Amino acid sequence: MKKFLYESMVMFRDFIRAPKETLCARNEVAKILNISKRELDFQQKKYTLDCRQWKKQLMKFAAMHPTNAITTAKSIRDDRLVLKKQNEITSNEQEPVFVCIVKNDLKRIQKSYEHHKKMGVKNFVFVDNNSDDGTFEWLIEQDATVFWTDCKFCSAAKSAWLGMVFEYVGYDRWYLILDSDELLVYPGYEDNNITKLISLLEERKQKRLLSFMLDMYTKEEIVQMDKVSEWKFEDYKYFDSDSYKLSRNLHYQKVIGGPRARVIRSDNENGIEMIQNKYPLVYMTRGEIYRYHYVYPIYHNFDTECVSVLLHYKFLPGDLKKYEKIAEQGTYANGSQLYKDSLKAIQQNEHIKFWNSDSKEYTNSDSLLNIDIVKSIWLENKE
Repeated sequence: MKKFLYESMVMFRDFIRAPKETLCARNEVAKILNISKRELDFQQKKYTLDCRQWKKQLMKFAAMHPTNAITTAKSIRDDRLVLKKQNEITSNEQEPVFVCIVKNDLKRIQKSYEHHKKMGVKNFVFVDNNSDDGTFEWLIEQDATVFWTDCKFCSAAKSAWLGMVFEYVGYDRWYLILDSDELLVYPGYEDNNITKLISLLEERKQKRLLSFMLDMYTKEEIVQMDKVSEWKFEDYKYFDSDSYKLSRNLHYQKVIGGPRARVIRSDNENGIEMIQNKYPLVYMTRGEIYRYHYVYPIYHNFDTECVSVLLHYKFLPGDLKKYEKIAEQGTYANGSQLYKDSLKAIQQNEHIKFWNSDSKEYTNSDSLLNIDIVKSIWLENKE
């Protein structure tokens, strides 16, 4: 009852903040999703998207993000995922399904696949967004289910694409949802695989795992590292331990800060706030919408503490040219504003680097306990 009242209070608050925009968005969503269902044809097997359920939730979500609600509705109606390879997915709901949408990111996706397989992940689902660098061809050769689409990517469309994957795999089970540049780690993960972590979350009646993007970097200048031809992920072994701040807003637990906020954004008063929090490990049920920094409805976003991070490899060699294209296209959050701000700062000072005397070195997962806001779920369980 308390959760229902809280949801209602937050939705009312969001509505009165922008009533005209909300009502217009709700009307638009209702027009877009004026059908009861949409058939998804995955290799001659029919799956059905419940458009009535999506319309109901997106009309509520419109109070929070009017524009995103409309864009997601359009993607639910129009976008097409093509199932290129079908791999068996275990029926055990405690064995999470790894899901990643990727485009032209071969080296990172290879690292991600290797890392999470060692962590105990058995089920992999990839959505390739029309890669042309060999990523798609490599994915097809792995023990994974592979979808393909050439539809235009944006964060709102991502919610729809994930919804189609959930419809294919099934609801009422755990998912590990990551970007290609993220590796999930938590203190003690080397001796406690992801299934054990899920068991502990279920004991605590938690349906979402709070995490945040922990930017990994070298001692070198960003521009110099961008030109390096031979490198390995282990070169990116430093991180900030004291620049991340955890707070709570009406919709989720918020983490801000990190080296990009410390170095790149310190003089940019008009930029977009650099939000780092994510909920990568979630128990998805029908009617929920997975967003970039939270899950909607919002009530379970407050059930969990920060006991994990996502090792975030954002500025690898050759990335600056890719980010120039992202900034130009404006298809990421807030018109790719963070990419625009980062490139502008680097252009103004080519000697920018993230490392400083306070940086910590990552040697194993226990290194994460140096971070002010990270706790060990295993130590807490012993108390």
